[in-house]
Amino acid sequence: MIGNVQDIVDRFGKYSTELAHLVTNVSKLYSVTSTLPSFAASGDTSIKVLHVSDIHDNPEAWSVINSISRQFDVDFVIDTGDLTDHGLAAENAITDGISELGKPYVWIKGNHDSSVTVAAVKAKRNAVVLDDDVATVDGLRIYGTFDPRFTPDVNTGDSNAEAKSIESFGEAFAKRLAAAQPPAIDIALVHDPAEGRPLDGLVPLILAGHLHKRSVEHLKKGTTLLIEGSTGGAGLRALDHDEPTPLEASVLYFSRTTHELQAYDDITLGGLGLTSVNVVRHIVAKPSPSPSPSPSGGPSGAPSGGTSGGTSSGTPPPSAALLSPSP
Repeated sequence: MIGNVQDIVDRFGKYSTELAHLVTNVSKLYSVTSTLPSFAASGDTSIKVLHVSDIHDNPEAWSVINSISRQFDVDFVIDTGDLTDHGLAAENAITDGISELGKPYVWIKGNHDSSVTVAAVKAKRNAVVLDDDVATVDGLRIYGTFDPRFTPDVNTGDSNAEAKSIESFGEAFAKRLAAAQPPAIDIALVHDPAEGRPLDGLVPLILAGHLHKRSVEHLKKGTTLLIEGSTGGAGLRALDHDEPTPLEASVLYFSRTTHELQAYDDITLGGLGLTSVNVVRHIVAKPSPSPSPSPSGGPSGAPSGGTSGGTSSGTPPPSAALLSPSP
């Protein structure tokens, strides 16, 4: 299923050792963020949420998630799906990391997860599994829906028909949300961004994954769509490729008073062969409705600063921090 198994095993040993250095760097990130711009209003405190996605069976992702969770003292974790690769019972061991977090883990099914995966996640005491329903976690009202597909391999991957199908599911969810009574939803969770776009105007913020690449879109009616990269570095299959896939996660800060998104820190760890970690803080301004997507950045249309990849030239801007030790 994953190509040359012996090569994967050999490379994973090296990958695991390198990731240990990355996790050590993550442990330094929170102290670095003290140099980044402040965003909280006087007297207000933040609800801190860690957004992860597309772990794809990579057990080392839990080291990263645990490290960020502890250092940033997040209140709970949101996972927008694809915890597994094939949805098999043999993969259920990946769910053991949920229990070790010691805080709520809000999860929706991705297109690589099966009903077997869903059952395994539901069995975890701290898991909140959403399927076209709403849960309130630490005061935030969160709506989540499953990806209706199960397409675990290249022969059942995305197609034009699949894309239209997922959009129609999103439109159906949007109708139900529009008909629902207050209180309002603070965050909507979908796996595929295409499923979330019909929710534009009904919720202030949509979190998604699926694409294995972080980006931000400002939808026409004012909703912000944050698409997370792969917190598992696209999983063990990524070890079959020459180009490393970075491990990405984000810490989101919500006002405890208004429930509005105040800021978010994008954390990027270098993939196979890299030992770099960087964090970029985006201060959220009130978005102006825009018909077109924007590149990764804050909802104001531009991040308050940034760095790229695992390299840096010169001094990072004040809103960005980069840790890049020698290999």
